[in-house]
Amino acid sequence: MVVSKQRIKETLFGLFRKEKVIKYLFAAVIVWMGAYKLGELTMPIILDDEFGYWSNSMLLSGKDWTDLTGRINYYSYGYSLILCIVQKVAAFRGYSWTELYKTAVVFNILFVVLGYLLSVKVAERYMKHLNWVMIPAVCFVAAIYPSNMLYTHVTLTECTLSFLFWVFAYTMMRVIDKPSVTNHIGLAFVTVYMYTVHQRTLGLIITAILMVILLRLMKRNSLKQAISFLGSTYILYLLHSMVKSYVRNVNYLGKTSESIGEILSTVLTKSMFAIFIMIVVVILWLYILDKGKIKLGLALMALAIVIICGAVSIGLNLVETPEGGRESILAINELSGQIGVLKKVFTKYGLIRLGTSIVGKWYYLAAATGLVICWGLRDLLLNAIFLFVDGCRRLIRVVRGKDHDISTRIRVDYEAHIFLLSMFLSFASAFMINALYKEGFFKVDDLINGRYIEYLIGFVLIYSVDRMVADRYWILFWVVYLGAYLAAGAYCQYAYDQLQRTEYELIHAVVFGRIFWNYESPTGKIKEVARYVVPLAAGFVLLAKVGSSGNKESRLVTLRLVIALVLPIVAWNHIYTEIVDHYVVVRNQKQSGAAPQIAEWVRRLSSGENIYFITDGLSHRQAEILQYMMGSEKMILTEFGSANFGEDAMFILNINLLDTDIIKERCEVVDTKGSYALAVNNEQGLMERWQWYAERLKPQPIEYIEYHEEN
Repeated sequence: MVVSKQRIKETLFGLFRKEKVIKYLFAAVIVWMGAYKLGELTMPIILDDEFGYWSNSMLLSGKDWTDLTGRINYYSYGYSLILCIVQKVAAFRGYSWTELYKTAVVFNILFVVLGYLLSVKVAERYMKHLNWVMIPAVCFVAAIYPSNMLYTHVTLTECTLSFLFWVFAYTMMRVIDKPSVTNHIGLAFVTVYMYTVHQRTLGLIITAILMVILLRLMKRNSLKQAISFLGSTYILYLLHSMVKSYVRNVNYLGKTSESIGEILSTVLTKSMFAIFIMIVVVILWLYILDKGKIKLGLALMALAIVIICGAVSIGLNLVETPEGGRESILAINELSGQIGVLKKVFTKYGLIRLGTSIVGKWYYLAAATGLVICWGLRDLLLNAIFLFVDGCRRLIRVVRGKDHDISTRIRVDYEAHIFLLSMFLSFASAFMINALYKEGFFKVDDLINGRYIEYLIGFVLIYSVDRMVADRYWILFWVVYLGAYLAAGAYCQYAYDQLQRTEYELIHAVVFGRIFWNYESPTGKIKEVARYVVPLAAGFVLLAKVGSSGNKESRLVTLRLVIALVLPIVAWNHIYTEIVDHYVVVRNQKQSGAAPQIAEWVRRLSSGENIYFITDGLSHRQAEILQYMMGSEKMILTEFGSANFGEDAMFILNINLLDTDIIKERCEVVDTKGSYALAVNNEQGLMERWQWYAERLKPQPIEYIEYHEEN
């Protein structure tokens, strides 16, 4: 196909349009910020989480880390599929284990950039009070939210989830504005894949299902499109269950791999059958409504609600709850492991804990965003209420056989109101899952946990700025938000003072990471947070709003908002870089002290022999670090008393065990470093290989020696 010169010119001019130049400049800045201290990132530091994802990827790449994975909780495999691609890239480039980790970090940065570009597209469609300069600037600030940038530096699921949420939002926009079978199947794929990455995204699957059904009820899509979504969701969920069964059984339970038929028979449970029946019932219900039998459809819906509520009330849940043993440990990170939490919530003290959890997490998000998020949450809630009231009014008129026009309040760009409802349901469901999962308050960060909700905070932040710019009564609302924030803070401080928890894991509440400290009493910490948050929040809103007309076409309004955005950029960048310097880099340095030298000797001496990690005096997390460095070399965990030191094998053990008689008699010590020692049997093949190296180590270091077997 010949492309005309005019078309080429139009394409080139399109690339250099001012709004695109600004957008890509911001994308380049995100890359630059995300690469901060990239050279000092070498290995997983959040254990067991990171190790779980890497272990899954090793299994799916044909390697075996099962002896270690069999001792930790279950971690889902969705992100591990991406790590498989990372491994392929690293192998193609001949990278070492340190460069492998950096490659994964580069993927994280790429996900943040792609999420930013998608956020601009979504904002251009829905942010009515932001112009072509404001939109990329606000989206940029949302992209460099401190947690986003910190998570680029570790191989957790957060950057992937953040990107996938923007894909979800963009796909939802397409489903609402331009419904098609392709868009509906795409929405099903995105939601199920997000669920494979982490089960905390269950709320987004529920949101997508509700929105597709709602669109059908409003005749915004066709029955065929709704069926394509529901059918695709079920098939993809079935495939997910099969892969999960394989990963869970082989990697975590140490079982032998089963055939596809055996796996299928395992996942076709009563729960899976019940889900299929529910989908069929929903399709039949939509068909009945399509035929105009409204009253029959409503009666069937009422009956279904009664049956579901009755089943829940008598405990007929469809999720099997594991009882004790290894299964119960694996269930900690699974839906089945949360059934007990749900049951305990519906008690007097359970509801108090849940309410406290909700207050704490709202407080964290409000503080982290300088109260700006309050504008977006307010209007998302109001939009949902307006749609609900309008829907009820129209439903009553339909039953009575009268005309049912859309309310004038939401008639203009009705599709935008529907989209905002989907974003509200997404945020609300994710927020409540976080509040339920972290209602126990066993650690300081449980109360203010933001990690499980921050992957979708980007849209709420952007929408909040849009609503703040449009708000004519911003002084009144800011005072209300400030009062609510101070009250929530006082309650959180009261809870901390009463329980005096001291354990704090920074990765769960990043924005407070330079105020709260692990193993330190949280007394007075909320007041310290307020000393930072209140002046910055006041400064932002005053810069953006005092004397402003709110007209997005005004250059002064644009300039003032851009200047105001400098405050979160500076504050968040300070938080992010400080935590990278004093948390991420320090952890990398501490963990890379002794282990790399031991791992290098294992790599050089290994020729298929067993590698034993003696657990006496060493933790399984130390083993995880070594296993990551050793890559495809499988490590076997065993106790000192169970090890056969007469075997031609390598033994990684605590240095204090070198004085035992059996080690002195049967083994040769290859190296010691920190708390580690590496020994081999002193009478077999490994001993010969070690002696070859030992002779050559005298004139030069190990880095310059390459072993060659002598005939």
